[in-house]
Amino acid sequence: PPSSRQGFSRSSLDLAAYFAANGYVDTGALLPEPNRFNFAGNSWTVELWFRPGMDLEGNLFSYESYDGHSFKLALENGYPVGGIYSGGIDGTAIVKVGGEVASGLLMPLLPNDEWTHLALVWDPANSSMRLYVNGVSMIAQQMSTPATVNIGAGEAHLGKGLTDGYLDEFRVWR
Repeated sequence: PPSSRQGFSRSSLDLAAYFAANGYVDTGALLPEPNRFNFAGNSWTVELWFRPGMDLEGNLFSYESYDGHSFKLALENGYPVGGIYSGGIDGTAIVKVGGEVASGLLMPLLPNDEWTHLALVWDPANSSMRLYVNGVSMIAQQMSTPATVNIGAGEAHLGKGLTDGYLDEFRVWR
């Protein structure tokens, strides 16, 4: 991907190499200091660059809360998807955007072996979530019945369930 910092040396996370060395495909790479993702009821943005390999199913980033709602930015059959869930990241979707067919719109299938920028934005003031692909807002989903979302303490992972691909410039904004 294009670097956001001049003179920055590229060192993407090669998921296949990382998991071959560490053996954590099922859990992904556990991120340190997970409380930085404890957003409570505040707005946030998660963004990253991803270059898919052959595996097109798994979580690019996931935050599994022990005592609140969880959220993730993931791939489902090669299509980007994001959401907030109760009962863990595989629980009931409170709000979800993206996927192969999202609200009647066709999402772009991520091109194999090509860098794509993805961003997932939660706006609690409007009870809405947006998914951006290469800077373009692809879809927005507003909750029909606004609910209180509480992202509590938990664990954060990169690449959970993916066996290959590359991640780079992962960032979180509050």
